[in-house]
Amino acid sequence: MGTLFVAARPTASEADYGFNPGEQLPSIEVEGVRWLSDLQYDSMSYVVVWSKDDAVSRAVASWVSRSANNPGVGAYSICLDADQTDTRLIASLDNTSHGAELLGMKSGSTDKQDLKVLKDNAEGRLFIVKKGVIQRALKTDEAWSLISSGTDLLKEPAVFGASAR
Repeated sequence: MGTLFVAARPTASEADYGFNPGEQLPSIEVEGVRWLSDLQYDSMSYVVVWSKDDAVSRAVASWVSRSANNPGVGAYSICLDADQTDTRLIASLDNTSHGAELLGMKSGSTDKQDLKVLKDNAEGRLFIVKKGVIQRALKTDEAWSLISSGTDLLKEPAVFGASAR
């Protein structure tokens, strides 16, 4: 008689944390404030993680911020290598919508482990999050290619319909 080992875990009401579809983005702490922990309250959220020298990611962040301007839709723009003041300045130069949540991670009080995890797993990516769970994770160069071709990138006509092009 053979023995069958099955790895099981209890069914959770919430998805695991990570950077892949089906998971929740981990929250990050900057200046004592936990960010991204409340994405579950947005019907749809778009999170772009970029660095100040990454022009493509900055363009995607700007495009997303201007296109996701419906109630219940959040646009989050996270710069890994600038402080809050410089992040706001860069976002202003990039014509990022004033409604976007901007976060500059280069702060003396940023949790260093959070910053390392973001750099390793999220830099140069666009996360499409529905009620807190990642639906798609795209490299920003792939997202920009779709945006510039006129493709309905996010397949959400109410948010990114013909008027956003």
